[in-house]
Amino acid sequence: MAYFTEAKVGEKVYGLVFGAGKIISVFSDSFYSIVVEFKNGYEVPYTEEGIPGWGNFKKQTFLQRRC
Repeated sequence: MAYFTEAKVGEKVYGLVFGAGKIISVFSDSFYSIVVEFKNGYEVPYTEEGIPGWGNFKKQTFLQRRC
């Protein structure tokens, strides 16, 4: 089941966690189908099943530590 087959850049959407947002990217041949930017600055990619991948791509959220 593909929820985002007719998604378009610029469309307004509503997420259950972050509220109002808009679609900023659409991918046809990728693991993620769309990326939504929410008002709090978070950009969340979604698979075609509607499963989110969490992150804030404007900030570093992962550090690698050398042992």
